[in-house]
Amino acid sequence: MNRSEYAKLSSPFLSHLARSMYLFAIKPNSDSTGAYSVDYATLIHRLSVYTPDTNELQYKPSTEEITAAIENLIKIQLIRLDQKPDSSHFQNAVVTVPDSVQQDNAPLDSADELTRRQRRYSMHNDWMPSPQFPGVAKSCMLINQSYTEIEIANFRAFWMARGILNNECEWDYKFVQYLKRIHTRTAHITPVYSGNIGLQNK
Repeated sequence: MNRSEYAKLSSPFLSHLARSMYLFAIKPNSDSTGAYSVDYATLIHRLSVYTPDTNELQYKPSTEEITAAIENLIKIQLIRLDQKPDSSHFQNAVVTVPDSVQQDNAPLDSADELTRRQRRYSMHNDWMPSPQFPGVAKSCMLINQSYTEIEIANFRAFWMARGILNNECEWDYKFVQYLKRIHTRTAHITPVYSGNIGLQNK
């Protein structure tokens, strides 16, 4: 597993079913080009959960859940659908694991880095969006990622008063949702930030 693939699988916007579908059905059964032909019966069988002792069925995904999981994987860009099927589902559609996921050989983050990113902490005066913020914003369909000093100060103050603990990605997600609301009300304000990360000087 490479860095690109791990980052997408770690996304808080990827459902557990979609993650399991990718790891245990699509990727291991795709061909040398990364292509996989969708078969609902096979996916439902592979993703059903049984009690170990009695072999009693505990969970069986519905066709609607399978469809939603595939759409989730497409949105996160773990798989690509070159041609959308005419029907409302993906039966017999061919999806592909993109080359960017297959061929990215960059090493994974170290265990210490992953632990740091997963650590939960309360909001503080020096908080800034993480380097992963642009990716989180893109996943949430936030087109304008700019923000002002006042906006980030208000965001910090709001959450500092509440003392809630979140990890790095969760704070990025909350900031994205905040910006979505703010941008509809403050479109006339010129941002001091415009780029991948960090505040810029005027």
